Amino acid sequence: MQDNTSTPNPEALPEHAAGADGAVPPAPTSDPTQEATVIPSLEDLLKAAELKAAEHHDAWLRAKAEGENIRRRAQEDIGKAGKFAVEKFSGELLAVKDSLEAALANENQNAENLKAGV
Repeated sequence: MQDNTSTPNPEALPEHAAGADGAVPPAPTSDPTQEATVIPSLEDLLKAAELKAAEHHDAWLRAKAEGENIRRRAQEDIGKAGKFAVEKFSGELLAVKDSLEAALANENQNAENLKAGV
């Protein structure tokens, strides 16, 4: 059973909440519960900042890799363009070579035939 003879907490009673003159007493400045809420809050802020820094670092690494991939692809494209340009030019030269070989193989060579064209 409960003991009803104990004295009630004076802070819990409404008439004692305000002082004798009706003014509310100031809150204590070093409240341990307030300090406890500030420290986890700072820890949470630190964790959030670390996560954000990790996200930025990851984004930077991805952007750097993408830049390197673009540079590599551009170099490959330049190489392929040069290769295909040479292939096209050599293909066109083959037709000229065949025409010159056919002209040299002609037994009927004279100045009139050269003027007419090869």
